[in-house]
Amino acid sequence: MSARPVELFVDPVCPYAWMTSRWLLRAAEVRAVEPTFSVMSLSVLNEGRDLEKGYRRMLDDSWGPARLAIEISRTEGAAAFACWYTAWGRALSRRRSAR
Repeated sequence: MSARPVELFVDPVCPYAWMTSRWLLRAAEVRAVEPTFSVMSLSVLNEGRDLEKGYRRMLDDSWGPARLAIEISRTEGAAAFACWYTAWGRALSRRRSAR
């Protein structure tokens, strides 16, 4: 049986996207799925909406990582983006844990 493609859209700063991406990679080890990651931006999706100040600040700070992720994906491809996202997510998770 061939692997079923599964595309997951991730925002580089979203901890829920990070956890889901790690779960999907673990699932691919035991199931016939082939995950790919695509960039999405919560900043874009929530632009112009009235949001809680802390969440708005997080979104405002996430434009840079989202733009970098888009550029890596566009110029280097999905595999390069997946590698970057793994490195970025690990670093971000460690930084959040240290707080």
